[in-house]
Amino acid sequence: MEKLIGVGAGVGNPLDLGAAGASDPAMQLNCFELLAGEPAVGLVALQGDLPRGPESAGRAEGLKRIVEHAREIGKPVVFFSRASQPVSEYAARFRDSCEAPFLQEISKSFQAIAHVMAYRNALLRDREKEPSQPTVFSPGELSASLCLPDREAFAMLEQGGLTVARYEICASLKAAERAVDAIGYSLALKASAPGLTHKSELGGVILGVRSLEDLARDFRLLEERSARSGIDEPSILLQEMVDSLLELFVAGRTDPEFGPLVLFGFGGIFVEALGHHATRLAPVDLSEACEMLAESGVDKALHRLGMAEASMREPILDAIVRMSRLIAGREEIDTIEINPLLFRSGGQPCVAVDVVAVKRK
Repeated sequence: MEKLIGVGAGVGNPLDLGAAGASDPAMQLNCFELLAGEPAVGLVALQGDLPRGPESAGRAEGLKRIVEHAREIGKPVVFFSRASQPVSEYAARFRDSCEAPFLQEISKSFQAIAHVMAYRNALLRDREKEPSQPTVFSPGELSASLCLPDREAFAMLEQGGLTVARYEICASLKAAERAVDAIGYSLALKASAPGLTHKSELGGVILGVRSLEDLARDFRLLEERSARSGIDEPSILLQEMVDSLLELFVAGRTDPEFGPLVLFGFGGIFVEALGHHATRLAPVDLSEACEMLAESGVDKALHRLGMAEASMREPILDAIVRMSRLIAGREEIDTIEINPLLFRSGGQPCVAVDVVAVKRK
């Protein structure tokens, strides 16, 4: 390549043909043959505008030879311009006769190329990977309400193999006092009722309950707040407080066009503050879960925290895969969200402490 293009050009990726090569169709064809003939090269993109008129006939013929050679060897070629330009009738006829893509504007052109390559890689991966099976559930398990009660939502997670913080739902203070023996201190107390999805907004969450006196006071306080909010027959959810290193978000949703999706990203207040998460068609396998970890930015956070070892990442990947199988196996579920999903030290399973599950209408 260096012998071919000579002084003033740059051999690399991208390949700079220099001023002489830019106006030499024969050199462009020779360079294309060298690049496209390399097994490691999957696609070649050439920068250049569409020929605008008959005065560009020589260049047009050179581009046609490149397209024909690309077709012979089975390597895709893409042409792109540096900026957007009007397309003349001559240019449009030439483009159509070539049957090759002529894109406009560098950033948009390479965004399009990147999407095509990602789609191609996804097709190859889907052919090679073993099918990831959804979690299958027997029908008729759920209550009639559109938004599932906490007990049913948590039970669904447990059926899907996800870890849930120890909890008990109590209708009376006496029941709560008995439940403490099994759960222990310290506790989180939460108002619990069908359709109550945003507990914090009505003051329905109290953290750090550490004694019987705290329990009695805070239990009655949540009952009063629930009654003021118009909740009939509220119960109180007692849950163990779990120490964590990071709050995450993982969810399953049923899209009317794409079907089941799994979503992942930072949890807690960052779900709405950042407005960013990775999304894939469900169910996913481990490699796709790894992609989601990187795409969401959580992988970078783990590196900054010094927790990027495989053993630390495995519980997060496991939670993503399990949620994807869960939503793929529940056709009657519209949305199921865990926020936060608590990431812990020592490779322990991630723990769900809050879940919202909504059935499809």
